Amino acid sequence: MEHGLRRLGKADDAERQKVLDEVLAAIQAGDVAALVADMQDLLAEVARDGGAEALVQVGIASDASIVELVNQRAVDYAKDRAAEMVGMQWRGGELVPNPNAEWRIDEATRELLRADVTDAMDSGLSNSALADLLEQSYAFSPERAETIARTETAYADVQGNLAGYTAAGVEGKQWVVGDGCCDECEALDGVVVAIDEDFPNDGGDGPPLHPNCRCDVIPVLSLDDSTE
Repeated sequence: MEHGLRRLGKADDAERQKVLDEVLAAIQAGDVAALVADMQDLLAEVARDGGAEALVQVGIASDASIVELVNQRAVDYAKDRAAEMVGMQWRGGELVPNPNAEWRIDEATRELLRADVTDAMDSGLSNSALADLLEQSYAFSPERAETIARTETAYADVQGNLAGYTAAGVEGKQWVVGDGCCDECEALDGVVVAIDEDFPNDGGDGPPLHPNCRCDVIPVLSLDDSTE
């Protein structure tokens, strides 16, 4: 890495970008498979809880066959999402790169670190000074870790809800905002769509709309009885 840092200050734009990518890749090297497994277990647990909550809401929590179906959907979701978070996907039982992954924590971390690393190199900081700087970076902060955890568990919970509603034959879903929501979420408050349809305004199949979003969904048993 030392060689790369020395080169960065003198290189042209293309070379600087190449070296910067090498530096960031070295900083973030790790056991991706182990990380996916850890996240998968957590997300599956949250999604199962969300599914159980949904079945209680619609009054069929005692139906063992539906509970089993919802739990399996929760596990499937968790497996796919945990891989997606680190830019991977499952194919033939193996983790392979996923070029279309959304909300990737590894790519987001790289972007947060990019400015710090570039500034450090332009300033001629040593490796040890750069390491100290990165330790204080928001990319590795408890605050960011909490944001990721809160957002991903919220999404897993909603995905569990939706799995339960779908298994129960619920026709629709309604967006419900949390306290102190943003204008984008406020615009979705009370909107009802079919259970397999996306919400407008980039709401996808349900919350969260953005990191730290506190919105939720509730079931609409029959679309004929709903008011939009």
